[in-house]
Amino acid sequence: MKSTPLRLAIHYHIEIEVDGNDLYCPGYYGVWIDSLSKYFEKIILIAHTSSVKSTYKIKSKNIEVIDLGVKPSHVFKRIFKFRSFQKIVLKNSHKFDCYGARIPTPLGAYLAYTVRNKPIFFLVVGNLWKLTMLSNMVSWKKYLLSLYWYLDGLFLSFLSRKAIVFANSDSYKNDYPLVKNIITVPTSTIMASDIL
Repeated sequence: MKSTPLRLAIHYHIEIEVDGNDLYCPGYYGVWIDSLSKYFEKIILIAHTSSVKSTYKIKSKNIEVIDLGVKPSHVFKRIFKFRSFQKIVLKNSHKFDCYGARIPTPLGAYLAYTVRNKPIFFLVVGNLWKLTMLSNMVSWKKYLLSLYWYLDGLFLSFLSRKAIVFANSDSYKNDYPLVKNIITVPTSTIMASDIL
């Protein structure tokens, strides 16, 4: 597949460490970003930044960061500040042509709504409502988080009408029954050059 002149913005809750021109993040995310970067003119990571260096240095040079600032310490703080994050994305929306989010992530759907005039895709990689329900957290916290993730799923189903939705497992079709257009794809980023 040849590179396309599109500039793709991607959001996920993983923090990016910026050290001069170098970007660091956890390996599983960085390898995925590096593999995507071959097919786009530019990848713009919409991310919180951190001063803590992660294990993986992103190799691609066509990657930029739209900095959402320091990641708030708790998911509720991120949720309650979503308007300020939307403003940052809107201010920088001229830098990208399309938007993607790995979900679930607290801001993924809300940032997508901010740029709903652009092509959007979601990559479903989990179900935090289910995970929250199985957790041992305090009951009031469990209730609030499960309510949030349930509403987030409803909002995703609304946005999915005009978006492409990928999932890395068929099971997510059952987890998100209101999202009717899920396309199951493997997300392995291993290339032939990695094993030869």
